[in-house]
Amino acid sequence: MTEKIALKDVGEFGFLERIAPKLQKRAGTKLGIGDDCAVLETLQSPVVTLDTLVENAHFRRDWIENHSSPRALGWKSLAVSVSDLAASGAKPVAAFVSLGAPPSENFAFVEELYAGMEACAARFGFTIAGGDTVSSPILTISATLVGELFAPRPLLRSGAQIGDIVSMSGPLGMGAAGLFLLQNPKFQNFTGAQTLLKSHFEPSPRLELVQKIAPQIGAALDISDGISSDARHIAKASGVRLEIEISRVPMTRETRELAELAGQNPLEWALAGGEDYEILACSAREIAGFTPIGRVVAGEGVTFLENGKEVEISMGWRHF
Repeated sequence: MTEKIALKDVGEFGFLERIAPKLQKRAGTKLGIGDDCAVLETLQSPVVTLDTLVENAHFRRDWIENHSSPRALGWKSLAVSVSDLAASGAKPVAAFVSLGAPPSENFAFVEELYAGMEACAARFGFTIAGGDTVSSPILTISATLVGELFAPRPLLRSGAQIGDIVSMSGPLGMGAAGLFLLQNPKFQNFTGAQTLLKSHFEPSPRLELVQKIAPQIGAALDISDGISSDARHIAKASGVRLEIEISRVPMTRETRELAELAGQNPLEWALAGGEDYEILACSAREIAGFTPIGRVVAGEGVTFLENGKEVEISMGWRHF
């Protein structure tokens, strides 16, 4: 049986010696891990975002051990920020990761965690260029991503215009359905369970899709807290109202079938669940690869319609 090595036994410098060689330097980074600071190439229009994942708030240790992997957690810790950059019209260049972990943490867990981060960096073409490690009673991963604008202008929440079409880049509700499975183990033998769990643990940012159609987008954001909450950010910033026809909101077969099996309303997952990391866009014309779900009108806030009549929808994820 292989003996477990604790993070405290490896130490800070041993950590760097083991992890750094596995992190590849890519275009946009002159100098990565190894000095006091990283050195990036000159960026014409730098864009910066930060996300933090905290044990027992954003993930549970038993979920990672029994239904996923540290590698998937590492992927997600950076993918959520790649999604933010995509929604802003930027591609990632470099990531800076701060890891807080108990001294007794199994170093093999940490190695796999960083393997997942590096897989995300390789997939989307950026460098893990630095970071920090600290002792913490629980696992926390805080990642700052530096990107560069690829769109002709930043994609902001404030760019929606009256008459615009409201569209989604993909299906909603899979992240929430995956969370439901984790919280309700008796449904985990459901035939579509692995698809939903993978969506929850390993989101796929829509970077390439946005790169193709960015000039057509007036306003955008990524759906991380649920469209019932997130759409309101565009409405407020743009001084308009978004009308969304709930029958047009895209959902997968797996999401609908699990909801039917469990006696749940799939629209609650799709509209208020969050963690889908799809892109909500407002544009003057329909966008290839996006599904129209509503329109921008005069007024304020967000109205959800069913057969033309307004319906009440619960708010999405709240951080406090």
